[in-house]
Amino acid sequence: MTRRWDFAVVTALALLAAVVLYWSGIWVIPLTMYSVHEAKGRQVVLLYKTDHQDLLRACRELSARCKAGDLKPGQYNVLWNPAPEAKSFPKAILAIPPSHVIIDKDGWVMVAIIGGMAHCGVVVYPEGNQKGLGDKELVPGLWYYDDGYHEVPDYEKHIQSLKPH
Repeated sequence: MTRRWDFAVVTALALLAAVVLYWSGIWVIPLTMYSVHEAKGRQVVLLYKTDHQDLLRACRELSARCKAGDLKPGQYNVLWNPAPEAKSFPKAILAIPPSHVIIDKDGWVMVAIIGGMAHCGVVVYPEGNQKGLGDKELVPGLWYYDDGYHEVPDYEKHIQSLKPH
């Protein structure tokens, strides 16, 4: 009888501890720190280690594939639980790697490297419609967007500080 009681007590205490840790947010801290570090690395890749002309061409290729009916408009997960179609995306996009890619029926393509609470990535619009969402034009037609530009004064200094030496 005591073994069954001991097991029940240990199980109840473990569940209680899990609930307390969950509600206190302690489990979020290591995950958030890892996610922020990983996202910063992808930000550096996107801003300073990517051929922006290749990325522009790759996004326009996805837009053309959508227009031709080869891809459906919508959001494609790339990093976590990738959509099967995402495997056929151009290397210039997959090399970043983005968390997801959105292809709009109107022809714009968004490559998001960070989503959720903070957002950043690039947007490419069809030729002739060169501006919408975007804070910094990396090359004509390829717009970088980042919530930091709207939340932090002189955010461009932070963006420049990410540049590898």
